[in-house]
Amino acid sequence: MIVSDASPLISLAKAGKLYLLREIFERVLIEEEVKRETIDRGKVEGAPDALVIEDAVKEGWIEIEKIKEGKRFRGCKMIAFTKLPFASQREKFL
Repeated sequence: MIVSDASPLISLAKAGKLYLLREIFERVLIEEEVKRETIDRGKVEGAPDALVIEDAVKEGWIEIEKIKEGKRFRGCKMIAFTKLPFASQREKFL
């Protein structure tokens, strides 16, 4: 299992590669705020990647958990992208 921020979910869903997280980690855990950013706000903006992420939640391999202030996900790695690789490297990465 891995804990994800919004950026990797959005980037991978836009690239058609969200399934890689399931293949590598089996389960992905996100906070409610990440769900609001990726699914709720994305659907309002008409972003197709929001529906891809929502489908993964419905399938059960992306799980949403409310985190109480001061609590952290224990025993999980965190994945967050600050930038995607340059376009020439992106295909190798994805």
